[in-house]
Amino acid sequence: MIVDIKIVPEYQELVGTDKLKISGADTDKSIMPLMSESGQWEPYIQRLCCQFIKLNNRVVDIGANYGTHTALMSKLVGKHGKVFAIEASHNNCEHLRRTLELNNCVDNVEILEIAAGESGEGTFCHIDENAACSYFSTTQHKHEDFENTTALQQLPFVSLDSLNIEPVNFIKIDIEGSELFAFRGMKTLLKNLPPMVVELNATTSERFFNIPIMDVVDYLLNDIGYSKMAVAVGNKNGNGSTWSYIPYEMLRNTFDKGAELIDTLFV
Repeated sequence: MIVDIKIVPEYQELVGTDKLKISGADTDKSIMPLMSESGQWEPYIQRLCCQFIKLNNRVVDIGANYGTHTALMSKLVGKHGKVFAIEASHNNCEHLRRTLELNNCVDNVEILEIAAGESGEGTFCHIDENAACSYFSTTQHKHEDFENTTALQQLPFVSLDSLNIEPVNFIKIDIEGSELFAFRGMKTLLKNLPPMVVELNATTSERFFNIPIMDVVDYLLNDIGYSKMAVAVGNKNGNGSTWSYIPYEMLRNTFDKGAELIDTLFV
């Protein structure tokens, strides 16, 4: 299945196009129907990429999935820039490659079909109907735990520092709860504190890794050295969302009150 997603209007001239073509699985009921119906995907993340990513930058998309943001990053860095697209799912990598081909974004993107982590291995679960949310776990989950799980396999975690891809200017990471494992393997990559947008998923972090979500925030602030956080404010699926800096306690209280997923910018 191929769907079109719009570039937010104010950045279409910068990107050089008003839409991107995204390839995804026909069986996917997670994001493909939403993109097909709305004609857009995470416009607030699009705005963030357009604001931070410059020509000739080196950027990293960890959890690139179908390439919805990878293709945009490719347009923004230009022919002399570089995008490293990290994606552990072989199924999703096939669609990622197709997305890049459809948008003429092949030459400046390197796809790395690996699992980002520090060391050891995890159980990877690919779910046909929820391909955008396939996940890792440090504990074994049976096929019958989820509908249409095509594969449970053990994959080694690869430290991104071992790939020698630094320096980088911007990072997007969305890997369904295994973010802290990835961060522990990218201390060198983060040493200059590149702006980084992180999907903080309390449910998957705690369920699959037994990691309280604020431990991820504490690691970035206390161990890595980021000093400020911002979240999207307003209707994230509309045209009016902005990013606003928030204090630590506000983020913690929001999760304590039951928030499951908050995209957070660290600078």
